[in-house]
Amino acid sequence: MSKHAEDVTAFVEKEAAFQEKMKAEASRTASALIESYLGPDHKVINMPNFHSALSQALKDAREQGHVDSRGEALTLL
Repeated sequence: MSKHAEDVTAFVEKEAAFQEKMKAEASRTASALIESYLGPDHKVINMPNFHSALSQALKDAREQGHVDSRGEALTLL
């Protein structure tokens, strides 16, 4: 494998690991928010969907902040 191909592969693997880490952190944050702000008197019809949507929103916001702080966008095709 050429050096360029190895560099690209390493970059893609690093980016995939970063995305998985952000997803896991967003999930933990969503769980903590739900536990701390929703009590037994709150009604959420579908908690798994609510958790998923909150996790995705947190991940998207963090990702956008990361892109904004770098001043560039990353697109993998």
